Amino acid sequence: MTHPRCANCHVDAKAIPIWTPAGETKPRVHGMNIHGGESRIGAEKLACSTCHMTSTQANEPAPAPPRAGIDWQLAPVAFIWFGKSGAEICAQLKDPKRNGGRDAAGLVEHLRHDASLNGFIPRGWAPGAGRTTPPGTFEDHVKDMALWGAAGQPCPN
Repeated sequence: MTHPRCANCHVDAKAIPIWTPAGETKPRVHGMNIHGGESRIGAEKLACSTCHMTSTQANEPAPAPPRAGIDWQLAPVAFIWFGKSGAEICAQLKDPKRNGGRDAAGLVEHLRHDASLNGFIPRGWAPGAGRTTPPGTFEDHVKDMALWGAAGQPCPN
């Protein structure tokens, strides 16, 4: 979850998204002075959906803006991941006060629900040619989350 494809939209209250352009591996502040605003969808200035399409079509051809089957927005401020360590994200994910009120099974259900909508999470593994992807596959991630939950949600030190 520390991979840029996962963390880029999990930013702080400043609501400045991070991006990793096609052909690059290092994340940077989103181009064109984009700002998610208080709405987290950019409604105050320029909506995310101005460039990012809500579509179930493949993310091709790159470098076209990525598509997802749900409306584009930054993750809620409570779910900040960008710049956090794996241990910090792990502690956050297992804390229902900081993960949307979910237990381990609820986190796996969240992944499955997002996949049923062709949402952001599975699209991380299909971002379009030239874009980096998290390790493994989306299905690997779901299995890993289920195993982590079955093991009692242990976190690294």
